[in-house]
Amino acid sequence: MTVLYKIEPNLKLIYYAGFGLCTSGELLNAKKAAFNDPLRIREMNIILDLRYAELDVDIEDMRTLVELNREWIKGGRKPNKTAIISFNKYINILEDTFQLLAEGLSIKTSVFNQVKDAIKWLELSHVETEINQISKSLFPSQ
Repeated sequence: MTVLYKIEPNLKLIYYAGFGLCTSGELLNAKKAAFNDPLRIREMNIILDLRYAELDVDIEDMRTLVELNREWIKGGRKPNKTAIISFNKYINILEDTFQLLAEGLSIKTSVFNQVKDAIKWLELSHVETEINQISKSLFPSQ
C-alpha cells in the first residue's frame, strides 16, 4: 500500500493518491504529514483519489479523523472541502458514516467517479489542466 500526496499552494490544493490496499491508518498518517508539510497553507481544497486503491477502514481511525477536524476547527481553521474519487460504491457508505460521526461539524465532503466532476465541485475548473497534470504525476502508469 502506498498513499502519496502533492501540495500545490498556488492552487490551494492537496492531492492524495492511494494505491493497492490502503488502511485508514495509512490515510490518516498521510493527512497528518500533509498538515505539517511546510507547503501547507490554510483553507486548501483536498482531492482524495482512491481509483486505484482498495480500502481497509477502521471505525476508530474515522473517529480520530473527526476529532482532528474538531480540534482544527476549534483552533480557528475552516474545514477543508474534500472530493473523494473512487469507483467503489462502498466509499459512499464510508462518507455517510464519517458525516454521522462528524455531526455538528461543518465538514464538506462528496464522492465522485471522475476527476473532472471532483474538480467542478471544488470550483477549480479554471485550473483543471494543472490538476490533471498532478494526477498524472502521481499515477504515471495509469
